[in-house]
Amino acid sequence: MTQYQLSPGASPNTNLVVTAFQVIGNLGITGPSSPQQAGAALTCTYTYLNSGGDGTTIFTLKDQLGATLATQTLTTPAGSGSSSMNFTMPVQDTTLTLTSNYGGSATRLIKVLKLVNTTITLTLTPTSPKVNDPVTASGVLSRNDNPANYSGVSGVTVQLLDSNNAVVASATTNSTGVYSIPFTAPATAGTYVYHAYFAGSGILASALSRSRAINFGALSPLVPILALSAATIYAIFA
Repeated sequence: MTQYQLSPGASPNTNLVVTAFQVIGNLGITGPSSPQQAGAALTCTYTYLNSGGDGTTIFTLKDQLGATLATQTLTTPAGSGSSSMNFTMPVQDTTLTLTSNYGGSATRLIKVLKLVNTTITLTLTPTSPKVNDPVTASGVLSRNDNPANYSGVSGVTVQLLDSNNAVVASATTNSTGVYSIPFTAPATAGTYVYHAYFAGSGILASALSRSRAINFGALSPLVPILALSAATIYAIFA
């Protein structure tokens, strides 16, 4: 129903000027979906019905503690409409409450996404490579929740990191969570340290393996055959 306000000072014998006010109702929150990760940038989508006159309405989104998550000032012609506003997901399950300064209210429960911890292993082979040799980093990425129901985390990227956290190479886990990353040993002999790293995906938390140190030995020096004396060459091939 449209509400009207009589203009002050109007005499009984003059035409009255009336102003129609917005009447907001039928508020509904249509998004975001639940659950959501804490700290995620989200969009609250909503609908409304203005059964009054054209005007401007302020919509406010709050959590169950009364803290304001977002506000929006919107031109609201008479009739139904929809809009959206952005907010950050709190760290706990949250009941969103949407209100307007011309009435109406709607709520929606958004649960916090519970992350599942993961574990990743790392093995380097061969164990005593030389510089510039082919080396393989391998291991398994697994979930920490009820492992009997999960053989491993499949189809995600695992990175091999050096001691400076630089990415050496990467690979995708197979159906059982196994990964295999081939790389080439450094050109300089010495001991190097590596980690396997999973950055996390969806409900799966990130994981970093224990460090693995490996020594890359120098190549044995070769003596040019032309530098050998004739007697030595004769002795070798005799």
